[in-house]
Amino acid sequence: MKTRLLFFICSSAILYSLIHLFITPAAIFASEGAALLSGPTAARCYFASVLIDENRYKIIASCRDLTVPPESETLFYRLWAKRLGAAAPPPAGGPGTKTSAFGRDPYLSLGDITSGKLAGDARDPFDEILITAEKESNPSNPNLDKIILSGLVQPIDYGLKPTSPLARVTLEPTVSPASPAEASAKAGKTVVATAFRIFVTVLLIIVAVAIIISVIQRRSASK
Repeated sequence: MKTRLLFFICSSAILYSLIHLFITPAAIFASEGAALLSGPTAARCYFASVLIDENRYKIIASCRDLTVPPESETLFYRLWAKRLGAAAPPPAGGPGTKTSAFGRDPYLSLGDITSGKLAGDARDPFDEILITAEKESNPSNPNLDKIILSGLVQPIDYGLKPTSPLARVTLEPTVSPASPAEASAKAGKTVVATAFRIFVTVLLIIVAVAIIISVIQRRSASK
């Protein structure tokens, strides 16, 4: 009975871990975003990453005020990404450097920064970016004693906000102020129109009265 209970508990824990690993949305979008890399000097770098295909991120970096070369013995700037969920290794590649999943190095090499720029691709998700000063152009591990800049990848801010209902607005034509001549002409037209309406009204009244008188006279003659 105890063996079955222990087996059930272990199986449930493993199943929960697998579901959390493969279904959690954060792991999908962890690497898509931007970062502003800073450090002890005035140098700054802007980093951006976009997921353009399954397990493929397009990355760019643009830097300002990087001293070239970094030092007399370190001639290259190398851009690195820390794999998602990986623990940071000890400095200078000491024991325990391969601490990420499946025994891979925790840091992913993204390339050398040339003339302050870099464009490339990444295949693994990551959450932290750093730049190191290196003696050689293509090192297998970062020199963590020479971290120049670093920063965390932040989600993309699309600026989406909930829309509020718009107040109903009635649009009316804009009336420009009239000149004195136009005002006088408009007043004259108004007077003429009013006089015409009065004339028509009086004429209709006269015609109606004439018809009524004619009808009365005919009825009187017929009697």
